[in-house]
Amino acid sequence: MGCDCTFTATAGVGQPDPSRHVNYVTGMVLGVDDYAQEFAYHSARHKRIVRDFLGYGTLSGLAVGLEDGGDGPRVMVSAGSAAAPSGQLICVARDQCGEINAWLKRPEAKTELDARADVANTLDLTLHLTLCYTDCAVDAVPIPGEPCRSEENLMAPSRRADDYCLSFTFDPPLQTEARALAVIEAWIAAAEAALDAGGEADEAQFKPLLARAQVQILSALGVSSGAIVPADLEPVVLAPAAFPAFVLAMRKAWITVLRPQVMAQSCASPNVPANDCVLLGSLVFEATRGIVPDWSAPAIADIVLDERERPFMLSAMAMQSTLAPRLAPPPTTLALAYYTDDSPDFAPAWPVSVIVAANAADMTLSLPIGGAEQAKGDTVTLVHGTAQPLTLTNAKRDTADPAVLDKRGRYRLVYNGTDAWRVFAIAEEEG
Repeated sequence: MGCDCTFTATAGVGQPDPSRHVNYVTGMVLGVDDYAQEFAYHSARHKRIVRDFLGYGTLSGLAVGLEDGGDGPRVMVSAGSAAAPSGQLICVARDQCGEINAWLKRPEAKTELDARADVANTLDLTLHLTLCYTDCAVDAVPIPGEPCRSEENLMAPSRRADDYCLSFTFDPPLQTEARALAVIEAWIAAAEAALDAGGEADEAQFKPLLARAQVQILSALGVSSGAIVPADLEPVVLAPAAFPAFVLAMRKAWITVLRPQVMAQSCASPNVPANDCVLLGSLVFEATRGIVPDWSAPAIADIVLDERERPFMLSAMAMQSTLAPRLAPPPTTLALAYYTDDSPDFAPAWPVSVIVAANAADMTLSLPIGGAEQAKGDTVTLVHGTAQPLTLTNAKRDTADPAVLDKRGRYRLVYNGTDAWRVFAIAEEEG
């Protein structure tokens, strides 16, 4: 800690330092580096204001819809604006459209689809409609230089214009902070449902309970580092009278401890890769491989447009109006389940969105199948916090049935609608 202005090298080699701006003194000669430095400072400051104070998501417009096109279903996106997790503002000035089948025929998309389907000619697919910021060089002007230059060296762009890219992706853009808010809401709701007169009532004893809560929340997000200690997944049981004070303590923990770990970028880490993309929606459908063999999407009636994970932002004017309470989003439907060797049952109750398991010995979880509550395409995120074998009954991974996980990591479980969950690795770690 300190209040001095000691220099700290934060910018990469050859990159402007976003914490500095030009201190012009009469007589100074400014060059390209000085202009680049001044822009970097103001740009970084503007983006920090957006992401630290406001957050990210759709600001206005950008309505997403489906219609029949000349080559199958077409996605329509209206003009509008959004803020990316990096704080970058994105403006789509005109309505846009995109053909799903044209994208599926791209070589890189076809390669991925063929790998996922193997020999099958149908594939349950989720495509994510993503809006990203980009910029481009424009307004070429003549520049002085040496004689006998080639034609491409006679001109140079004099401006950079804001631009954007709308695309389909197999993986959604990272939205860890938005996801964290839903996880915290789900965790607090579960803690409220578990209130017990014999639970902790002394506010002086909140510290270890808060530490346990933080581990459980971060592990559900998949951002915890290292193996998870099974004891950290034990339930936090509070007395009813202590619950309001604990929620206030969680508010403080969110601001001071949790949010810095889930933000896309902070002022303390200006050189991390910027997350300039925001999710507009997900398309869920069954893709079919034809004789060509190209992949194609079904009719729009058989495509589900899912915007549940799409972040939205209300303007300050809307938040200050009497309409604000009615515009609040509904409570989260996210449900968490934590399992250790000492769990009373090993069959997650439905619905469940995230399962976190930490076992000191071999453990088996039984996933639900065949019930009216489960539907084809239902997805669950599983976080395996230790390297001890975890067996998932009613689940398959490649040719393994049942699936056995022997590495720490995050996994996606997708229900096939009949008799099994398919297991896909999101990220695995050794040890």
